[in-house]
Amino acid sequence: MRQRHMIRQAVRKDAREMHRVLTEEQFRDYMRILGVTLRNRHL
Repeated sequence: MRQRHMIRQAVRKDAREMHRVLTEEQFRDYMRILGVTLRNRHL
């Protein structure tokens, strides 16, 4: 349970940082790929 919380926090922090540097289109694609990756790894 604690590990999931830490992963979720890390993903949210990373997403905030990436949102600052990517265009909206790039960020949308980034989030789509990140979501698929997390689902495939059952996180």
